[in-house]
Amino acid sequence: MKGGRRKRPLGLEAGTVAGLKPWREVVTPASGRRFGPVSAGRVRRGLVASLSSQFFRRRFARRFPMNTATHRSFSGARFLTVGLKDLLVRAVRRLASDGSDPVVELQTNFGGGKTHSMLALWHLFSGRPAAEMPGLEAVLAEAKVGLPKKVQRVVLVGNKISPGQPSKKDDGTVVRTLWGELAWQLGGKEGYALVKQSDETATNPGDALGKLLWKYAPCLILIDEWVAYARGLHDTKDLPGGDFETQFTFAQTLTEEVKGVPGATASGQPASIGGRWRSRFAYERCKR
Repeated sequence: MKGGRRKRPLGLEAGTVAGLKPWREVVTPASGRRFGPVSAGRVRRGLVASLSSQFFRRRFARRFPMNTATHRSFSGARFLTVGLKDLLVRAVRRLASDGSDPVVELQTNFGGGKTHSMLALWHLFSGRPAAEMPGLEAVLAEAKVGLPKKVQRVVLVGNKISPGQPSKKDDGTVVRTLWGELAWQLGGKEGYALVKQSDETATNPGDALGKLLWKYAPCLILIDEWVAYARGLHDTKDLPGGDFETQFTFAQTLTEEVKGVPGATASGQPASIGGRWRSRFAYERCKR
């Protein structure tokens, strides 16, 4: 791309070596880690899966309180792979305005750790001291910068947002599009006001998106199942969420604007797609 860094795909899996047995046949997970809870005070069942179902609906705090024990249990029960460490290091540097890639596309096979990686990013920038999250010492040592004290976090989960049904928030704000949802999560009513007109007309927010990111940086934007959202759009503007083509104009705008804001980063995966042509077409468009 001109005028900035390229969006860098991140492979979280290492290649296989001929003759090696699958890890499941060699390593036995610790008691409790195979099915749900690890032990009293450790990670609860469905914690990794909660990114899409609980974070987006703002119910995570009630079911899994974001206290010291929660962060300790998540980070302490996870193994920091080379790929995950690289992701976290680059995110820390980026949000500290110290360079690194602004946009990261997580690329793994099904079950390869994309949602887990995004959940790790969510915890990392929770505002908790690094000392409360065991295992991150190596990340901060390599990053050579500290964690930002306050990061605005956004989670956009495509299969949890309906392009045909506006969402009324607790403060009365009515959100119609993906960029409207992003703005509201960043800054509530005040943030939404910056893109209100484009949200109401289901048109690309353009420069208003950059103003939004500058206002609320440092910010972390996590996007999951984007293709699931895009394939629900029509070719004509008959849905509150806009049309199929506008969605990819927004994707390009978001990529360019994130690159221009040193304290902003976006990470995610377009989707795990099937064989339908529209899904594959949307996937390829999201990757560009």
